[in-house]
Amino acid sequence: MNDHLENNGEMLPEIKEELKARRQATTVAPTDVVAWNDLGALCLNVLELDEAKHAFDQVLALEKTIKDKHEIAEAVRGLARVAYLRTDLGTADILAKRALSIFQELNEQMETGKTYDALSLIAQDKDEFEEAENYSLNALKVFQKLGDQKGIARAQTHLANVYVQLEIYEKAKPYYESAKATFKEMDLPENVAIIEGNLGSLARQQGDFEDAKAYLQQALETFLKLDHPDSPKQIQRLFIKLGKVAQDSHDFQMAETYFRQAHEQAKGCGDVSAQARAYDALGDLAWDQDNPKQQKSYYLSSLELYEEANDRRQMAKVHNRLGQCCSHQGELQEAETHYLEGLSINEELGNKKGLGIIYSNFANLLLQQRRPYEAQDACSHALDFFIELKIFSAAVNSMRIMAKIVYELGEFEDACGWWQEACSLASDTPYEDMIEFMHREMREAGCFDQTPPNPSSDSSN
Repeated sequence: MNDHLENNGEMLPEIKEELKARRQATTVAPTDVVAWNDLGALCLNVLELDEAKHAFDQVLALEKTIKDKHEIAEAVRGLARVAYLRTDLGTADILAKRALSIFQELNEQMETGKTYDALSLIAQDKDEFEEAENYSLNALKVFQKLGDQKGIARAQTHLANVYVQLEIYEKAKPYYESAKATFKEMDLPENVAIIEGNLGSLARQQGDFEDAKAYLQQALETFLKLDHPDSPKQIQRLFIKLGKVAQDSHDFQMAETYFRQAHEQAKGCGDVSAQARAYDALGDLAWDQDNPKQQKSYYLSSLELYEEANDRRQMAKVHNRLGQCCSHQGELQEAETHYLEGLSINEELGNKKGLGIIYSNFANLLLQQRRPYEAQDACSHALDFFIELKIFSAAVNSMRIMAKIVYELGEFEDACGWWQEACSLASDTPYEDMIEFMHREMREAGCFDQTPPNPSSDSSN
């Protein structure tokens, strides 16, 4: 959250004065590394990333003359934060690890804990969830040793987020609840509301829509009352989350109302990325309403806004959505173009989860185009990523697609084997309902009575 900006994104007057003073300090004393770090930190808080980077770079340019390694570590961690905000996750990871090493060498426990926290966020965005878990556990140990309640709650929140990504929901909820209790005791209502939003999302993923709605409405009520600079962004996100719950409950009219409220909220704040997220949600809703023309229009609007914001990670996601949309409408060549563009962006970003998702959908498209060998390669890539990341529900779906592909190739026993392996893995995930669906596919393929298939004669590469 950002306490340095007005609700409309403008810098607070007192922060403008502080920024002016810190700039002046570096002019008066250009070799004062503390002044440069102070300027960089403030620029980070107001998202002046170019100036922040310049300030921290000035510290490193003076590195050979600096006796206090703490200032070097602060500058390196600041540069890691700049890289993270610019979604340059590889650079962010390298820099944060260097900062961690220096803080550990100096035995600065508080800064070590904070840097573990930063590394957890970077690892989560890189879809390296085991590393993220380890970083958050290390941060938690440090903060518990120091008795830093806010640090403990923050680390617990990040740890819970990791478990949600890994679909280990039974581990996530206790950490959220513990963090919520701490923030409540510390009288930090905005933090409590954020945790309630997370609990609402968790309840939705577990299919408990009533609890989800209750958590989200409580969080929304809090942010509507708070005069906090971060409130508009949080309200927009909560409108989308509430819309998703309504959509899952098949209340499409209410879902659309929430999504349009989210769009208006984002537009009023001039938040381009948030407007794009609202269009994403409207596009997903149009999919459920079987309105592909409207769906495609929303996704194209969202893509244009993400391009304006240079948010490449989200651009890749929208290319995937457009690929699905075009495939559904029979626009197969356009679908392939979107999938390939999404793969290219995710490859550049090193986004393994994104690569797995698009490869899985691309495999379906290639099978639809009667290109089963290429489909098999794409599906293998998807499966490798999901197994590596331990996203087992997605791995199950990829195994299911692989079964369909090898069945199309006439490899009957291998197809049945893939379906059986998928069912076995699904029994250990929160998605056991997928097993019944796959059993139906297996019966149609003749797996249970071992009836050999009659492959179509045109299933060539």
